[in-house]
Amino acid sequence: MDQTEYGPRVRTQPNGRRVQLPAQGYSVTLFDGFRLERRGIEVAVPTGCQRLVAMLALTNATARSHVRGTLWPDVPEDQASACLRTAMWRLERRSPGLMCVRGAAIGLATDTSVDVPEFIDASRRLLQVRDDEGVLRCLPRSMWNDLLPGWYEDWVLIQRERLRQMRLHTLEALALALSRRGQYGAGLDAALAAVHAEPLRESAHRIVARLHLREGNRIEALRQFERYQRLLFDELGVDASPEFAAMVAFRPRVRTDARNP
Repeated sequence: MDQTEYGPRVRTQPNGRRVQLPAQGYSVTLFDGFRLERRGIEVAVPTGCQRLVAMLALTNATARSHVRGTLWPDVPEDQASACLRTAMWRLERRSPGLMCVRGAAIGLATDTSVDVPEFIDASRRLLQVRDDEGVLRCLPRSMWNDLLPGWYEDWVLIQRERLRQMRLHTLEALALALSRRGQYGAGLDAALAAVHAEPLRESAHRIVARLHLREGNRIEALRQFERYQRLLFDELGVDASPEFAAMVAFRPRVRTDARNP
């Protein structure tokens, strides 16, 4: 394995000259399941190698000791070190040039495309700029899905919840940005995706209702409120906020007893 610094992959020739190596064309997908590709062709790697690649993709360059303690937390240190060496050796055989090693630290080659940091970057720019059309176009469709479903290690669960919260805020911001552009149908798609991801999230339901109101569909907005009101009461025994009720001009029905008119 080439000993390379983090940056463009380089190789030191016998005369001491350092030459840049060509891009390897790797891409790593972590949303909706693990996938490693090289120049558009899937690379099959063992489960242990998948976890190593996923961790490096989420943390960038990191110390070997941290990788060992995270991926093999319940085994002795010497055994964990052997597991890491084996995983690195197997990964290098299946996908040469994917890893970069520098002393006690390892990471992925910087020309590797990873969907998670790409989503984080686009999400942050959308939340800051709001109406940047370029950001709206580059948000990956993979953001609709969870990180590595079926993986239950603590380091995955923490990242999954972090990204889930970011995805909810991003979907809401996307819906509002599209609404400001008059793209109400696309805005509703984004807002309803946030509702689907977290059905008890009032802010998402309010955006759906707001989009209906902007289209002039007051009855649809009222129906959205009533659906949320029923769900919230059934699940938690509480009502939606007065602000939401006021937004749709909701008036509680007055129940009458036919026996006592």
